[in-house]
Amino acid sequence: MMCEICGARKASIKFTQIANAKKKELHICKVCAEEKGYTDPLASFPKLLGDLILGIIAALPATKREKIDLKCSDCQLSWNDFQERGLLGCSACYDSFAEQMQPLLRRLHGSAKHIGNRPPHRRIDGTKNEIIRLKSELERAIKIENFEQAAQLRDKIRDIEANIEKQT
Repeated sequence: MMCEICGARKASIKFTQIANAKKKELHICKVCAEEKGYTDPLASFPKLLGDLILGIIAALPATKREKIDLKCSDCQLSWNDFQERGLLGCSACYDSFAEQMQPLLRRLHGSAKHIGNRPPHRRIDGTKNEIIRLKSELERAIKIENFEQAAQLRDKIRDIEANIEKQT
């Protein structure tokens, strides 16, 4: 579909407006959207997240924001630069600044340890014998190409293993 404003470029953005129970759609290209002042609401998300982290860092007592001479092993971002910008440079920064980020992560997420993506009421408890039984069921499901059941069994096994590891 071509842009409804310029008619020259392919439309890549669709706006939908509902007013007085009438729906109106507008298909436009990115250039026309920028000219009209329409912006991607998620484009500013990284800056928003960085500002949030900066705000939390700024709220920490001055003793917590002491100058630390530490740099990331990959991107060479310093801890002090992170405190100023609020954005990490790469995935290795998490390892390089692990100790310094513990209080920040605890404050942002409520915990500095990742406990999984399932709420506690959806986690599955079990034993090592249960894992062995589920693994044999998983192999059977794969052999008969029942991949949906195999995925469910895989998730159950992971949950049980995570709970066992957490308890030890």
